Amino acid sequence: MSDGTPSRRDDETGDGARPTESSATSPATSRSSDAGSRGTGSTDTGSTDADSRTLDARSAEANAPADAAAEVAPDGRTKRVRPVRVWDLVLSIVLVLLLIGVAITGVFIGSLFALGAPSCVNGSCALFDVGLNVAIWGPIVVGVLGLAVTVTLLVLRKRAFWVPLAGIALVAIVVFVGGAIALVAGSGG
Repeated sequence: MSDGTPSRRDDETGDGARPTESSATSPATSRSSDAGSRGTGSTDTGSTDADSRTLDARSAEANAPADAAAEVAPDGRTKRVRPVRVWDLVLSIVLVLLLIGVAITGVFIGSLFALGAPSCVNGSCALFDVGLNVAIWGPIVVGVLGLAVTVTLLVLRKRAFWVPLAGIALVAIVVFVGGAIALVAGSGG
């Protein structure tokens, strides 16, 4: 079948490949396009450059990992975009809500430390104020920073579930340290 149409045998190969016009061209045409790609003998190098960019984009898509999506920029280059991890998104949202709840509880517990020092003894009021401020304002700062970092990582499509977990632990540590400072200063020690 020399007219360029696929034969029944071509369809039975199973590769699904159909001949295109470029595969059915004459040897003279392929020689001129080869000369154009080398930059000698032909003035039609613009289409060759466009073809090579298309091939570069296709090879980049083929070499991209299966979990990464690809967008093709207007200049033909492939830009890799991370896919959304649904499990990370859901887990991060749940843990951020838990972090906010723990931070509010930490503020409440921190404010209860004010009851631990009915009077300042031996000039320890400054240290007591420091401990009380750490116990009250620390959970708020940790909660806001945890929320901001988690949202930033989710927008960048990076794993973010660990940030609220670390924030929850840090809230507990901050409340404990602030409360310990306030109680030690309130007892006059």
